[in-house]
Amino acid sequence: MRADLAEVIRRLGEKLPDGWRLVGSDPSQGWLEIARANRLHRLVFDEYVLAGGVREISQGHSPVWGPEIGAIETLARLMSIHLEESLATNVAASRACWTYDGAFFYLLPAGPDRR
Repeated sequence: MRADLAEVIRRLGEKLPDGWRLVGSDPSQGWLEIARANRLHRLVFDEYVLAGGVREISQGHSPVWGPEIGAIETLARLMSIHLEESLATNVAASRACWTYDGAFFYLLPAGPDRR
């Protein structure tokens, strides 16, 4: 994972929805683990998707918080909103794995290597 994209993931870990806490992470490998009550979720990120988000924001396509907020911080803030919406609208098992696709977090199918 590129260093700037790992920074997006790290910052997202600091902006979790209320009640959620960061319990594990390796932004350089593209993942965070978050927990709330008895729920544990892994968030995995695709480098291509994050790079596209940074590129779009850098080109001025999403100046939500103004030009003084850089693309990395803007993307982390947007992803935090998307995460909150995704967690609120999808009922997931107590353990689940999600991926981000530019505007929403999607549940991945359960598999032997996914928690």
